[in-house]
Amino acid sequence: MSPELQDTFARAMDQAISEGKGWKDAAEKQAYLDRINDDDNLPALFCTTQEEFERSPEALAFSQLVYTGETPESLMMKFKDDGNKSFALGKQNLAKVSLFLQV
Repeated sequence: MSPELQDTFARAMDQAISEGKGWKDAAEKQAYLDRINDDDNLPALFCTTQEEFERSPEALAFSQLVYTGETPESLMMKFKDDGNKSFALGKQNLAKVSLFLQV
């Protein structure tokens, strides 16, 4: 990473942390900062296994984004609907490819 990009990234991180909201108190904020600055920290973007992801600082945030306000039943229906849509789209794409190849 170029020095200019590193500097831009560092400034963006500093701004995000200083303007961050949602901390219950200063101790919670400091605990998070200590965790992400730990040498063993692996950002979610670079995780290759579920175990690595679960140890990443972002794991809780991602899970809360996905599941906030959901019940097990509503999640089941959401995933079922998503699967049905993906299956239908896959069949549509296969049909289009087949028609294209026959021409």
